[in-house]
Amino acid sequence: MKASHPEIKDIWYRNSFCFDYWKFLKSDIDITIVFEKSKKHLIKEISYTHSVFRRFFPIIGELLIYSEDLKQPLLECVNTYELGRDPFLIEKYELIKKPDHYEKIIFLHKFLVANWFKKERPKKTAYYMEQIELGPPKPFMDLIDDLGSLLGVDQVEFKKHYIKLMELEEAPLEIDFPAVIYALFYNKLCYLKMNRPLDLNEKNILEKTVLWELWGCYSYQGSVDFTNLQEHLKRLIGGLDTLASEEFSNHSQSLAKQLGLLEE
Repeated sequence: MKASHPEIKDIWYRNSFCFDYWKFLKSDIDITIVFEKSKKHLIKEISYTHSVFRRFFPIIGELLIYSEDLKQPLLECVNTYELGRDPFLIEKYELIKKPDHYEKIIFLHKFLVANWFKKERPKKTAYYMEQIELGPPKPFMDLIDDLGSLLGVDQVEFKKHYIKLMELEEAPLEIDFPAVIYALFYNKLCYLKMNRPLDLNEKNILEKTVLWELWGCYSYQGSVDFTNLQEHLKRLIGGLDTLASEEFSNHSQSLAKQLGLLEE
């Protein structure tokens, strides 16, 4: 990668390969690439090279892009628990951030989403549970109960709606699930509009979901059509003034522009 793209300042592995839950032929090796100053065309070229490598070496996993000149907006967006899976990045750039309750909720939710179709990975599940202090190891599906508990909602009702949405084959056309589900899946459901204001708990979840999406979009921007990405972000941010607050709406838009995801 560095031979093909001398603009790369550094490159290393993260996630399972750094910790004790990597499994040969089951796990992949996620990569972090660092630039002094990233540019759209460079990110696109890097993403293409990465996709070519993955064709021949499927053990290569996800690509995370970090740019030194964007330290502050990237640090604002990243989930603290997700950042913890890249210890080299934390150490090299002194990325200090204190986690909060809602980051824990989003981190657990994103783990469930990412592993929904490959549930039987007890060592990986145990690692994630340890990272957010959920107690002794348990079956994957029981983590939905933990998520409901962290949210402070009725666990039986929440689990029913959560599983239903996770297993939908097509995008829903209307909101027939609780607002807390909408907030958790807002990155996928932002095309739907709520018919009532969100409460404080739901707003906090929604805001952390938006920040996670901005962090992810920065790394994935070279893998998707940029016009489509901008349209997605406009939908994501467009209703935040009523769903969350005008202040958070403006701040999200500012972050997206600083990261080069929205045109000025």
